[in-house]
Amino acid sequence: MTADAPHAIARGEIELPVMTLDRPVWENNLAAMLDFCRSAGALFAPHAKTAMIPSLAMDAVQQGAWGASVADVRQAESILKCGISNVIIANQVVGRTALDHLADLQRQMPEASIAVFVDSDEGVDRLVAAALRNGTRFRVLLEIGGGRAGLRSSDEAKAIAERLLGLDCITLVGIACYEGSVASADHAETVSRIDALLAMTSEVAFWLRERDAHRPIMLSAGGSLYFDLVIERLATTAQRLGNAEIVLRSGAGIFHDHGIYQIGVEKMRQRNLSGSEEYAGHLRPALRVWTEILSRPEPKLAIAGAGMRHLSFDQGLPVVLNCYRDGRMLTIRPGEVRIVRLNDQHAFVKLPEDSNLAVGDVLELGISHPCTAMDRWRQVTVLDRSGITGNLDTEFG
Repeated sequence: MTADAPHAIARGEIELPVMTLDRPVWENNLAAMLDFCRSAGALFAPHAKTAMIPSLAMDAVQQGAWGASVADVRQAESILKCGISNVIIANQVVGRTALDHLADLQRQMPEASIAVFVDSDEGVDRLVAAALRNGTRFRVLLEIGGGRAGLRSSDEAKAIAERLLGLDCITLVGIACYEGSVASADHAETVSRIDALLAMTSEVAFWLRERDAHRPIMLSAGGSLYFDLVIERLATTAQRLGNAEIVLRSGAGIFHDHGIYQIGVEKMRQRNLSGSEEYAGHLRPALRVWTEILSRPEPKLAIAGAGMRHLSFDQGLPVVLNCYRDGRMLTIRPGEVRIVRLNDQHAFVKLPEDSNLAVGDVLELGISHPCTAMDRWRQVTVLDRSGITGNLDTEFG
């Protein structure tokens, strides 16, 4: 049994399945990201939608993060109420009820800085109507995009920015994009697309500087796979602009995983831009899902008690890390015990012909893509090197 194995779970003394967060690993990953941002001269507002555990978002701020990013107004409310004052809603807000809710949050928390994305005249119209209806002023980031939301040309972006600058009820605080939306299966093509997206972002930012020599300008981007490219491309832009700041929104990276982020970080190490190789070398997966074998219906098949309701699967199936019997780690060869399919409540586990895994044995699983993993859980069990220390409630709304 490994030194950091949670004994009670491995011995089957906890009702399974459960998701666990290794707190020391998460703290190490957070420290690595904060160190990277400090060395790059960037601010960090990790995307809280990954976990929607406000206390973790607050811990990140207390350790040095600038603020937090969220996906909608309800998430913003959870994050604001825990004491975080800098929040980016990294999405468009267009519904009347949601915009009224946002205006109400601003009235309740006047000291808070809340920014929301906009990428269309229709979106501006809705923001203006809500601002006038509620007697408030909205802070917005103009979204440049490709592959998902966001303006597709610099001319379109400048036209909407020009309109925003003329509105008394809107404050244009900067330019935002999400480089992950233009990624493809080909790495060289991905880098080229990201370069083009960031070049357009810079072009619009320089145009904004020409329109106002003294305006503070925020440049916000950053998923967890290509933020090194963001820093490499936007650092010079921010320096030339003056009175500008880069705010990275990367969130999943501080949880890491055994799938897409493990692969992506290895590519980041190979690029080694802006000192990212050192950052990447510190990362470890912080999340696990634990379940037990429910059935051995065939010699080469086991059925485990965790499925699509418990495990992310959109970016790869979970992997079997370890197997335990009564708290004792069983010896398995790498890759010989594999999850090959999921149902709602069950995992289909392929076994070698001579496997001695039995009903009741506990499986420790690594996941791929934390952003679609934690929303399946109302509670996440927290571990340290001594075992279980408590539970954290998620607040996905």
